Amino acid sequence: MKYPIDILKEIFGYDNFRYNQEEIINEIINKKNVLAILPTGAGKSLCFQIPSLLADGLSIVISPLIALMKDQVDSLNKKKEVAAFINSSLEFKDIEKIFNSIYAGNIKLLYLAPEKLENNSFVERIAKLNLEYLFIDEAHCISEWGHNFRPSYKKIKDFKNYIKFKTIAAFTATATPKVREDIITQLDLENPIVFASGFQRENLNLRVIKTNQKKFKTLELVQKHNTTTIIYAATRKNVEEITQFLKFNKIKADYYHAGLTSQARKIIQDDFINGRIDVICATTAFGMGIDKNNVHLVIHFNISSSIENYYQEIGRAGRDGEESFIYLLYEKRERDIIEFILLGSFPTREQIVVVYNALCNYGQIALGKKNDRPIPLDKGFYKLLNSADFSSNLVHSIIGVLEKAKFLRYNHNYDTKHYAKIIFSPAELRIYIDKIANNTLKDIILLVLREYGSSLFNNNTKIDLDKLGFKYNIAPAEIEESLVRLNAIGIIDYSPPIQTPYVNLEVPRTDSKSLTLDFKDIEKQKAYSLAKIDEVINYVYTEGCRFNFILNYFGQKIDNFRCGKCDNCNGENGINSSSVQFLEEIILKTIHESFQRIRSKNLFTVLTGKTKSDRFRTLSTFGTCLHFSRNEIENSLGSLIDKDYIKHVNGLLVLTEKGIDIITKSQAAETTAVKDEVTEQYELNIELYNRLREIRKTAAAKFSQTANLICPDEVLRNIALNKPNRPESLIQTEGFNQRMFYKIGSELLAVINEFLQEKKDTNDILGIQKEHNLPNSIIDTYNLLLKDYTLEDIAALLRMHESIVAMQIETILEFLPETNISKIVTNEELQKIFTYYDRGLTELKSVKEFLPHISYAKLRIALTKYKTIKKVN
Repeated sequence: MKYPIDILKEIFGYDNFRYNQEEIINEIINKKNVLAILPTGAGKSLCFQIPSLLADGLSIVISPLIALMKDQVDSLNKKKEVAAFINSSLEFKDIEKIFNSIYAGNIKLLYLAPEKLENNSFVERIAKLNLEYLFIDEAHCISEWGHNFRPSYKKIKDFKNYIKFKTIAAFTATATPKVREDIITQLDLENPIVFASGFQRENLNLRVIKTNQKKFKTLELVQKHNTTTIIYAATRKNVEEITQFLKFNKIKADYYHAGLTSQARKIIQDDFINGRIDVICATTAFGMGIDKNNVHLVIHFNISSSIENYYQEIGRAGRDGEESFIYLLYEKRERDIIEFILLGSFPTREQIVVVYNALCNYGQIALGKKNDRPIPLDKGFYKLLNSADFSSNLVHSIIGVLEKAKFLRYNHNYDTKHYAKIIFSPAELRIYIDKIANNTLKDIILLVLREYGSSLFNNNTKIDLDKLGFKYNIAPAEIEESLVRLNAIGIIDYSPPIQTPYVNLEVPRTDSKSLTLDFKDIEKQKAYSLAKIDEVINYVYTEGCRFNFILNYFGQKIDNFRCGKCDNCNGENGINSSSVQFLEEIILKTIHESFQRIRSKNLFTVLTGKTKSDRFRTLSTFGTCLHFSRNEIENSLGSLIDKDYIKHVNGLLVLTEKGIDIITKSQAAETTAVKDEVTEQYELNIELYNRLREIRKTAAAKFSQTANLICPDEVLRNIALNKPNRPESLIQTEGFNQRMFYKIGSELLAVINEFLQEKKDTNDILGIQKEHNLPNSIIDTYNLLLKDYTLEDIAALLRMHESIVAMQIETILEFLPETNISKIVTNEELQKIFTYYDRGLTELKSVKEFLPHISYAKLRIALTKYKTIKKVN
């Protein structure tokens, strides 16, 4: 009996499994349904190949990738035939040969294109086999929320239920929790065991660079790393321009996109894989499907349209386990470019009608008829369509809508079949044959007629050149040449194999009015796609670990995870520690209070208090960002624009609906905070009132009088509320008199002063807060500061970023300069920092270079302390 590890060593040549591989294989062998989300390069193919090779029966793999099918089958069959694939690229005789091998018990693993499941006779033939496992590769294609939805995948559920497979396992490289749930629902998986981990790639170093000099930065990075590189860009134009720029600077580079011929793409890909070119530029919308393990640099010239796409693209780097670097180049308002491209792929009804009619016209299909040969999406079609008004993305999106509505079927693979139709009637053909001097042409006509009969006069008929050649001992190339010549003469209408994607009508051609489409679904997809762009923008601006952001996105939550390699973990992002979140809230509030009548150039002067305008000076946010640089404020403003919280209208900053929603929630939180503050003050008065009652109770016992006679409750409440701390102010309290003062005056003042001393610092901060519109949490920060907590502890206890805590401590120092901060910044650290400040180095970045072990937050606090000391002196 063989075990998975035996197959791993014998067939694949590995000694050990990768992370999660063995667990997944064991669950499958134990007849458990599985959904495995394994990132690119994690070896998911082994997870279904090994169980298949160990099984007694035949296992089926559904995969949309024809090239990948062939590669995997060729690899498995190196020692002996154990695998095969059936897709649209195969002729009838090839399929029969495969079935014969299955009947002989040679084939353990059969790859199928999802389109084959729609052929009922084919499915019935499969059902009669001894079947073991059903595996679905690229399972995200079954979900409309996945990044590569394919309607043909919807047939898998029916296929699964009809066959009644013992075990089903689905695999994908990228799936959010929402997509995972949808995959389970669409496949109707019973109690699946879900594996969703391994997204971390320890050898990838993630970076985001904000720059408006992208070409030069790209060149700089390529020259700096000097390694095999992939550069992704959003448009073909960008791809070509980047390549030209790199070549001009003596970099061996080439570009790769869907606009190239299949032959050109194959040559370029082979050159890159075999090391004849070092750098390849590709469109993000076009998957290259490469498997090159020594790519150590990936640059995104533009942002991706989703985290799924981004992760899949960066996953091409470092497959050999070596250190690799990932750079995303970002410039202001780039979201607008990507959003424009994205929205351009969501068509209007009018655009759908134009493309549908163009397809039918190009295929020469009359109303009420279906095509009898594929309609190629080639240059001729785009010329008829007037492609200046229709991008390839828009056309493919329209075809997707029509396919989902079951009007047509799209096939991105090539059609390898030949088609022919005799133009004339049988009588006319006999006359023409008699006139043809070329005997070879005569023979070919007769052979084709003998094989396919009268159907040639009525329909475009598939011609199997290999079958004809084998049967009549004629080279297929000679038959093809004769068909081409007969087409030129005008005797037949001959169509060679299609070397571009193509479509077939699912139902007869209908008129435009009968083209029923679900536009609610299109709008839903549009909103979902825009939300995915939001996530990419959030990734750009995140201050946390970048890999942790990706892990969380895919539902792999690891507490306190830090990759230790990205720009944020290493402090290389050039952003000071001041909180972007705080700045964004202040900016939104400023625009809201200015009734959206403020320009970008005025925002900085308002926030730093450097304007003399009376209108701006009345804003509650005036001067609240004095310690922030222009770059920090502009960076946060850019972030808000990119997140679609703010937009420019006629030169003014205006809140979008999303921005207004944020402000509304913030105001609700502030209202709650005010209520909390009133409650807190009431509780403080109750605390003092109870202490005063104890004094009164003691006096009542001493003088043998009732408590109300010593001092009525109402008067005691007034004292607790007003807190008089001197004899004269106590006497002036309403209801309080000299008699009462003689009995309990001294004792009351002692308790009040003791109470005030305890609450002095809190009351000071409350006064500062009210006067300067500071956050409520500053009181808590101050109290923890007095209790000698460290910066890290205060941030953890209050669940705030250290930069926010640092900013609050700066404010406290400005108003209470004597506050002890020795637990925040040690005296030794202060002396070192002050040494550089005394030299005139007040730029935090400059001091940080000399004291790299001290955080920016502590440097800021030390600078404020330094300034307060200088003021006193």
